[in-house]
Amino acid sequence: MKNIKNYQDLTFYTIEENLRIAKYCLETPKKANTNSCYGMSALILLASTIDAIGMFYRNGDNTFAPIEVKHVKSKQLGSVKGHFEFFYDKFLSNNCDKNSFTVQFYQYARCLGIHNGTLNPSIRITMNRHKNGKVIEQSRVNYHIYLIDLFDNVQLAFQTLKRESKVTIEPEVLGPTTGGC
Repeated sequence: MKNIKNYQDLTFYTIEENLRIAKYCLETPKKANTNSCYGMSALILLASTIDAIGMFYRNGDNTFAPIEVKHVKSKQLGSVKGHFEFFYDKFLSNNCDKNSFTVQFYQYARCLGIHNGTLNPSIRITMNRHKNGKVIEQSRVNYHIYLIDLFDNVQLAFQTLKRESKVTIEPEVLGPTTGGC
């Protein structure tokens, strides 16, 4: 694996790896049900990726801001919820309601999924696509997260981030970021 010299490149390689594995989770049916996927794992990886992408738009005007080690050490990256708000503003404003994404998705899917390995009972995840491409939608009593639509939006956001930052990821370098396992 290539020697990565800066925080930004490492983050980009990690995002690429998360997206690959999230795609695998979405495309791999569970043995007991061929109309299923590893949705919780995909959700956690996608939430982590949204956090990382939103971190690069932390300057408040939805433009790319490179990240250096000094920003990490001095905690200048903003809050995780802020990263989700920036991600929403830049990439999802046409795909769902802001409150649904920054409160329901962030608080009850991302936070509980990542920290507790569970979801709020009102959150439903599905691998099916939404007929209008929405990533999250409220029904009468539940919030439905459409994982394939979410994945598509996160992948497009990453492509935009790479284009705006002018970072080129070399395909042969996309081995595991953790080195030999």
